Amino acid sequence: MLLRSSLCGLRTILRSSPSVNSRLLSKAVASAVVTDHSQFSRIPLAATTVFSRRASMASTNPTPTIPPGLYPTMITPFTADGTSVDWAMLDTLTEWFIQSGVTGLFSVCLSSEMYQLSPEERLAVAKRVHDKSAGRVPVVAGGTFRAPVDEQADFMKKMSNNCDAVVIIVNQLVEQAQTDDEWVAHTKQLMSLTGNIPLGIYESPMTYHRLLSPSIVTWLASTGRFFFFKETNGDIEPLTAKIKAAKQVKSGMTFLTAKSWMIKQSIENGGDGYSGISSNFYPWLHAWLCANTTKKPQEAQRVQDFLGVAEATVRSKYPASAKVYLNTIYALDIAPKCRVHNENLDERDMNRLSQVHQSMVSLCDELGIKRVDPSKI
Repeated sequence: MLLRSSLCGLRTILRSSPSVNSRLLSKAVASAVVTDHSQFSRIPLAATTVFSRRASMASTNPTPTIPPGLYPTMITPFTADGTSVDWAMLDTLTEWFIQSGVTGLFSVCLSSEMYQLSPEERLAVAKRVHDKSAGRVPVVAGGTFRAPVDEQADFMKKMSNNCDAVVIIVNQLVEQAQTDDEWVAHTKQLMSLTGNIPLGIYESPMTYHRLLSPSIVTWLASTGRFFFFKETNGDIEPLTAKIKAAKQVKSGMTFLTAKSWMIKQSIENGGDGYSGISSNFYPWLHAWLCANTTKKPQEAQRVQDFLGVAEATVRSKYPASAKVYLNTIYALDIAPKCRVHNENLDERDMNRLSQVHQSMVSLCDELGIKRVDPSKI
């Protein structure tokens, strides 16, 4: 019922006054989702920096450029029986994202069904995305999975050849009952065993949700090794505290929110953009919002309101919902198969996705935001 009422008000919100109370909207959307700055003006939406690093990062590691903006959490397409990755479709999705104006790509993450990929598949998926991007945008990839610290470090070294920064998955270092001091000690071990490999941080909500404190964020930034941080708290106050903690140090660490309903607020409070699931549906909207929050605040509020309300629908039965959406809306030849769970979308689910799509198209047409059809790639 909550999802239905959210959608019923979608078009009204899109055309409402830009003075909508975004904090109230954020909290309303956060309660509905029970599943599971000026700096943008200095970097163009389409990342123009060439990322030429192809040699082994274990031996020589130039400092990566991870600009602020949009970093989609990429889904992994599988063959119909789920036994292997659909590599051609992964190429298509990578190209679609880049043509949609993303700043970079986050491969081998929760949206990628990273825990259901074999170690070999994790490496191969990151490499495929990195090769296809061909230096046009930076690629980061998850690189720590539950194992002794020396084995984690060895895998990170392998992954570093396939991406621009290896992302430490916060909950994969220590057990849930262990302390922050133990987490920091494990991280220091990993850093000492991985040379000068550029790193990132991902507060993945699965297998358990471990959120880092502002003091740890400041320490991470001060090391000079971390260039990417994906924060997954759903409230603006803790998010803002960690943004401030990160910005205390001139480290070049890009700080991104995972929550689509907080993108504008995050940027207004010093954040650098977004990395989350709904960018698998209409990435051009997130890219536009990241680039225009301060330039066009009224229009940006309309985009933010849409993303916040639509979130409850796109999150339902995700990542299957993203694959089915791309298949049915755009006739993209992507199988709905998921390894993490295989939930079937019913008629009500499809109607909601269709309503979201229609509202998105109307909003893009009104604001002059270019859409990209993935089936035309």
